[in-house]
Amino acid sequence: MIDLKKTEQTRTMSIDLIKVLCFFLVVLIHVPFPGKIGGMFTAYARVAVPMYFALSGYFYSEKVDNIKKAVSYLRIYIVLNIMWSLIYEYMKHSSFEELAEYSKLSFNGLGFVKCILFGEAFGNEYLWFLHALAFVYFAVYIGDKIRFYVLDKRLIIILFMAQVFIMIMQYSILNLSVPSWITRNWIFTGLPFFGMGYLLKNVKFTVKFHGKVVVEILAGIIIICMEYIVFGRQELYFGTMITLFGLFDIIKNITMKDSFIARLGRYSMGLYLIHPAIWLAVQITELHFGKNQFILWMNPVIVICVSVIVILLYNRTRDTVKIYHTWRKKRIER
Repeated sequence: MIDLKKTEQTRTMSIDLIKVLCFFLVVLIHVPFPGKIGGMFTAYARVAVPMYFALSGYFYSEKVDNIKKAVSYLRIYIVLNIMWSLIYEYMKHSSFEELAEYSKLSFNGLGFVKCILFGEAFGNEYLWFLHALAFVYFAVYIGDKIRFYVLDKRLIIILFMAQVFIMIMQYSILNLSVPSWITRNWIFTGLPFFGMGYLLKNVKFTVKFHGKVVVEILAGIIIICMEYIVFGRQELYFGTMITLFGLFDIIKNITMKDSFIARLGRYSMGLYLIHPAIWLAVQITELHFGKNQFILWMNPVIVICVSVIVILLYNRTRDTVKIYHTWRKKRIER
């Protein structure tokens, strides 16, 4: 007899493991390895953010207070933008001025519209993901209220076709340039991949042999590398789609045992939010003490390890405080 509860637990482990993998890949986007090899790693790592959206869609449920989720993500987006703006403003007037090169403090009318509607962050670029996720939840909620079902597969297909068109425009063969705020937003990236995860959740498909997953992942790697060699850096690659299907094959069909790495998946959002601060600290340290080629290759590893240590210490401290308050409350009641 199949233990369904045990199967569900091992399935959850595979999801958590993929969340951790996505965090590792996000770090490779923001803290790339040097040289052309590093560029290829970064190109493949761009599968991480679409996978984050797809996983959010996979777990979407009408029974959950999705407006509360949206407001929470939007609040974090605004607070962190303000925080990073202040940090970069200070650094512009310090000896670490060069580290503020990605600051976007020039805030005009057009910048305000792009920030509010399309999530072009004015503090740190990586924050666009929070805005997109919040607006996806808003769009789905409002759509349900007015009976315009945003997660309808026909609309998702149309949005994917728009994404493909933008990708073709980005390729230098057409000699056209598409601003990042048009591609990195809730409409053309958030909704399509969120909807993809939601739709795949309700699709039953089985992998008869684990080699199919390996083939899909390897095919995705090869195609992305070829796209990178021919067209250079892009926000999204056609090989990304193949990789996503491979990752969902893992989620739906391959069970994994509990492990320390998999359990880190529960903290994937926290890891995503704090790693830029860790990277900034590493950069400041390198400016002070110097760096070499070995350090450049070790930077992603350092950021990952320190981020994990910080988030584990934070959660352990928070749990300890909760236990203490619960114990104290019970003691007072006695």
